[in-house]
Amino acid sequence: MSRIGKMPVTVPSGVTVDLNGQQLSVEGPKGQLSMTIAPEIELVRDDGTITVNPKDESGRTHALWGLTRTLVNNMVTGVSAGFEKTLEIEGVGYRANLQGEKLVLSLGFSHPVEVAPEAGVKFQVEPPAPGRVARIIVSGADKQRVGEVASRIRLLRRPKCTSRMTCARSGAASTPAFGPALRARPSARGWLCFAAAPTSTHS
Repeated sequence: MSRIGKMPVTVPSGVTVDLNGQQLSVEGPKGQLSMTIAPEIELVRDDGTITVNPKDESGRTHALWGLTRTLVNNMVTGVSAGFEKTLEIEGVGYRANLQGEKLVLSLGFSHPVEVAPEAGVKFQVEPPAPGRVARIIVSGADKQRVGEVASRIRLLRRPKCTSRMTCARSGAASTPAFGPALRARPSARGWLCFAAAPTSTHS
Protein backbone atom coordinates (compact mmCIF):
# COMPACT_ATOMS: atom_id res chain seq x y z
CA MET A 1 0.00 0.00 0.00
CA SER A 2 1.27 3.46 -0.88
CA ARG A 3 1.64 5.67 2.18
CA ILE A 4 1.42 8.76 -0.02
CA GLY A 5 -1.33 7.50 -2.30
CA LYS A 6 -3.75 6.65 0.50
CA MET A 7 -3.71 10.19 1.95
CA PRO A 8 -6.68 12.27 0.75
CA VAL A 9 -6.05 15.65 -0.89
CA THR A 10 -7.78 18.50 0.93
CA VAL A 11 -9.49 21.02 -1.34
CA PRO A 12 -9.40 24.51 0.25
CA SER A 13 -12.18 27.04 -0.08
CA GLY A 14 -12.04 29.03 -3.30
CA VAL A 15 -10.86 26.05 -5.34
CA THR A 16 -13.21 24.40 -7.83
CA VAL A 17 -12.67 20.78 -8.87
CA ASP A 18 -14.23 19.34 -12.02
CA LEU A 19 -13.88 15.59 -12.58
CA ASN A 20 -15.15 14.20 -15.88
CA GLY A 21 -14.16 10.58 -16.28
CA GLN A 22 -10.34 10.52 -16.24
CA GLN A 23 -10.06 14.25 -16.92
CA LEU A 24 -9.40 16.40 -13.84
CA SER A 25 -9.64 20.20 -13.90
CA VAL A 26 -8.84 22.43 -10.92
CA GLU A 27 -9.39 26.19 -10.79
CA GLY A 28 -8.53 28.68 -8.07
CA PRO A 29 -7.22 32.21 -7.36
CA LYS A 30 -3.84 31.47 -8.99
CA GLY A 31 -5.15 29.95 -12.21
CA GLN A 32 -6.51 26.79 -13.78
CA LEU A 33 -4.81 23.42 -14.32
CA SER A 34 -5.97 20.16 -15.87
CA MET A 35 -4.61 16.63 -16.12
CA THR A 36 -5.62 13.30 -17.59
CA ILE A 37 -5.61 10.57 -14.95
CA ALA A 38 -4.13 7.18 -15.85
CA PRO A 39 -6.79 4.52 -16.51
CA GLU A 40 -5.42 2.39 -13.65
CA ILE A 41 -6.34 5.12 -11.12
CA GLU A 42 -9.71 6.29 -9.85
CA LEU A 43 -10.43 9.66 -8.21
CA VAL A 44 -13.25 10.07 -5.70
CA ARG A 45 -14.56 13.46 -4.56
CA ASP A 46 -16.06 13.54 -1.08
CA ASP A 47 -16.82 16.46 1.24
CA GLY A 48 -13.94 18.78 0.39
CA THR A 49 -11.37 16.09 -0.37
CA ILE A 50 -10.10 14.07 -3.33
CA THR A 51 -9.19 10.45 -2.70
CA VAL A 52 -6.93 8.57 -5.10
CA ASN A 53 -7.67 4.85 -5.38
CA PRO A 54 -5.95 2.09 -7.39
CA LYS A 55 -8.14 -0.08 -9.62
CA ASP A 56 -5.94 -3.18 -9.32
CA GLU A 57 -2.89 -4.50 -7.47
CA SER A 58 -0.35 -4.50 -10.33
CA GLY A 59 3.11 -3.00 -9.92
CA ARG A 60 2.41 -0.28 -12.46
CA THR A 61 -0.79 0.73 -10.68
CA HIS A 62 1.01 0.83 -7.35
CA ALA A 63 3.66 3.14 -8.84
CA LEU A 64 1.03 5.41 -10.38
CA TRP A 65 -0.98 5.58 -7.16
CA GLY A 66 1.46 7.70 -5.14
CA LEU A 67 2.53 9.69 -8.20
CA THR A 68 -1.04 10.62 -9.10
CA ARG A 69 -1.81 11.70 -5.55
CA THR A 70 1.29 13.94 -5.55
CA LEU A 71 0.35 15.49 -8.90
CA VAL A 72 -3.24 16.14 -7.80
CA ASN A 73 -2.03 17.70 -4.56
CA ASN A 74 0.40 19.92 -6.51
CA MET A 75 -2.45 21.06 -8.75
CA VAL A 76 -4.64 22.01 -5.78
CA THR A 77 -1.75 23.76 -4.02
CA GLY A 78 -0.72 25.53 -7.21
CA VAL A 79 -4.10 27.09 -8.01
CA SER A 80 -4.67 28.10 -4.38
CA ALA A 81 -1.24 29.23 -3.10
CA GLY A 82 1.08 28.93 -6.12
CA PHE A 83 4.73 27.91 -6.35
CA GLU A 84 7.89 29.95 -6.69
CA LYS A 85 11.64 29.60 -7.01
CA THR A 86 14.06 32.36 -6.08
CA LEU A 87 17.31 33.01 -7.96
CA GLU A 88 20.03 35.22 -6.50
CA ILE A 89 22.44 37.10 -8.76
CA GLU A 90 25.84 38.13 -7.45
CA GLY A 91 28.78 39.50 -9.42
CA VAL A 92 30.20 42.67 -10.91
CA GLY A 93 28.01 43.70 -13.85
CA TYR A 94 25.43 40.98 -13.22
CA ARG A 95 21.95 42.52 -13.35
CA ALA A 96 18.32 41.60 -13.89
CA ASN A 97 15.52 43.87 -15.08
CA LEU A 98 11.96 43.55 -16.29
CA GLN A 99 10.82 44.98 -19.62
CA GLY A 100 7.09 44.51 -19.43
CA GLU A 101 6.72 40.83 -18.55
CA LYS A 102 10.07 39.90 -20.15
CA LEU A 103 13.17 39.25 -18.04
CA VAL A 104 16.40 40.89 -19.26
CA LEU A 105 19.66 39.61 -17.79
CA SER A 106 23.22 40.91 -17.90
CA LEU A 107 25.42 37.87 -17.28
CA GLY A 108 28.84 38.88 -18.50
CA PHE A 109 28.13 38.33 -22.20
CA SER A 110 28.58 41.00 -24.87
CA HIS A 111 24.80 41.27 -25.10
CA PRO A 112 21.84 41.11 -22.71
CA VAL A 113 19.91 37.85 -22.46
CA GLU A 114 16.13 38.09 -22.79
CA VAL A 115 13.79 35.49 -21.29
CA ALA A 116 10.11 35.59 -22.22
CA PRO A 117 7.72 34.10 -19.65
CA GLU A 118 5.72 31.02 -20.55
CA ALA A 119 1.96 30.94 -20.13
CA GLY A 120 1.11 30.84 -16.44
CA VAL A 121 4.60 31.89 -15.28
CA LYS A 122 5.52 35.33 -13.94
CA PHE A 123 8.84 37.01 -13.20
CA GLN A 124 9.58 39.43 -10.39
CA VAL A 125 12.88 41.21 -9.77
CA GLU A 126 13.95 42.45 -6.34
CA PRO A 127 16.88 44.91 -6.47
CA PRO A 128 19.85 44.43 -4.16
CA ALA A 129 19.52 45.75 -0.63
CA PRO A 130 21.95 46.01 2.29
CA GLY A 131 22.99 42.49 3.18
CA ARG A 132 21.14 40.96 0.22
CA VAL A 133 21.91 40.46 -3.46
CA ALA A 134 19.45 40.96 -6.33
CA ARG A 135 16.76 38.33 -6.68
CA ILE A 136 14.66 36.91 -9.49
CA ILE A 137 11.42 35.24 -8.41
CA VAL A 138 9.81 32.78 -10.82
CA SER A 139 6.23 31.99 -9.83
CA GLY A 140 3.15 30.25 -11.14
CA ALA A 141 0.47 27.65 -10.45
CA ASP A 142 2.18 24.76 -12.29
CA LYS A 143 5.02 23.45 -10.10
CA GLN A 144 6.72 21.60 -12.93
CA ARG A 145 6.64 24.55 -15.31
CA VAL A 146 7.96 26.95 -12.66
CA GLY A 147 10.85 24.58 -11.98
CA GLU A 148 11.63 24.12 -15.66
CA VAL A 149 11.72 27.88 -16.33
CA ALA A 150 13.95 28.51 -13.31
CA SER A 151 16.25 25.68 -14.43
CA ARG A 152 16.57 27.13 -17.92
CA ILE A 153 17.53 30.51 -16.44
CA ARG A 154 20.10 28.71 -14.32
CA LEU A 155 21.63 27.10 -17.40
CA LEU A 156 22.29 30.51 -18.97
CA ARG A 157 25.41 30.43 -16.80
CA ARG A 158 26.28 26.82 -16.10
CA PRO A 159 27.90 26.19 -12.70
CA LYS A 160 31.66 25.72 -12.64
CA CYS A 161 32.14 23.17 -9.86
CA THR A 162 35.64 22.78 -8.44
CA SER A 163 37.05 21.23 -5.29
CA ARG A 164 36.43 24.58 -3.61
CA MET A 165 32.83 24.93 -4.69
CA THR A 166 29.96 22.55 -4.05
CA CYS A 167 26.92 22.86 -6.27
CA ALA A 168 24.10 22.95 -3.81
CA ARG A 169 21.79 20.28 -5.13
CA SER A 170 23.23 18.45 -2.14
CA GLY A 171 21.99 21.25 0.13
CA ALA A 172 25.46 22.58 1.05
CA ALA A 173 26.40 26.24 0.85
CA SER A 174 28.51 27.21 -2.16
CA THR A 175 31.78 29.12 -2.34
CA PRO A 176 32.99 30.10 -5.83
CA ALA A 177 36.62 29.30 -6.55
CA PHE A 178 36.99 32.34 -8.79
CA GLY A 179 35.04 35.06 -10.54
CA PRO A 180 31.53 36.34 -9.84
CA ALA A 181 28.75 33.90 -9.16
CA LEU A 182 25.11 33.61 -10.06
CA ARG A 183 23.31 31.55 -7.47
CA ALA A 184 19.79 30.22 -7.33
CA ARG A 185 17.83 29.02 -4.35
CA PRO A 186 14.52 27.14 -4.65
CA SER A 187 11.97 27.90 -1.94
CA ALA A 188 12.80 26.14 1.34
CA ARG A 189 15.55 24.03 -0.26
CA GLY A 190 19.33 24.04 -0.60
CA TRP A 191 21.51 26.13 -2.89
CA LEU A 192 22.01 25.96 -6.63
CA CYS A 193 25.23 27.58 -7.72
CA PHE A 194 25.88 29.48 -10.94
CA ALA A 195 29.43 30.57 -11.72
CA ALA A 196 30.58 33.00 -14.39
CA ALA A 197 33.44 32.20 -16.73
CA PRO A 198 36.81 32.10 -14.91
CA THR A 199 38.53 35.47 -14.48
CA SER A 200 41.95 33.96 -13.82
CA THR A 201 44.11 31.14 -15.13
CA HIS A 202 44.40 29.36 -11.78
CA SER A 203 43.29 25.72 -11.80
